[in-house]
Amino acid sequence: MTLITIDTYRYHTRDLATASAAATGALADAQQLVERELDRPLEYAAEVTETLTPYRDEWGALCVMPRRAPVHSCTDGVVRGGVEIVGPESFGVFTSLTYWRDSDRYTPPPLTVTFEGGWRARGEADHVLPVDLERAICFVAQGLLRESALVGVTGTSNVTSAAVGDVQVAFDSSGEGLDRYAANVTPVLTGYRYRG
Repeated sequence: MTLITIDTYRYHTRDLATASAAATGALADAQQLVERELDRPLEYAAEVTETLTPYRDEWGALCVMPRRAPVHSCTDGVVRGGVEIVGPESFGVFTSLTYWRDSDRYTPPPLTVTFEGGWRARGEADHVLPVDLERAICFVAQGLLRESALVGVTGTSNVTSAAVGDVQVAFDSSGEGLDRYAANVTPVLTGYRYRG
């Protein structure tokens, strides 16, 4: 399943010519590529269990950074191994769960935490996929569609230009990673990359 509908894809890319089935398949592939680049799943899950290693934030509080963010809910006040869950606290797009203990020097071992988290599609209640992530996925999908169209016409993906009569089109496939499909998409994704 993809977080982006065909209507959202058409809105961002202005691509009205591509068949809905092809665009939907490209959106699913693009979302997987973006998730791989970010090293985190994007879609909402009602129950996620992760083993997380605590770290100290800039204020000295013990926190954990789950892979599936944002965190929607986690049971408050539950004591597990002497550590009390008092989060979630949201700082921008990242969400951390904060833990407190009497000693400021104590760092607990890795904790297994069950929570509800992830992004939802546009039109759903809350924690909707941010527009810049949405656009990045749409443009990567459009790049995937262009590349598959080129391979279909030429039989290879190494084409750098094509000419028909007086019309010539040049293709730049010099980008690396996702920039190969959509120019300058990597800087957009930087703030969403998993840092745990």
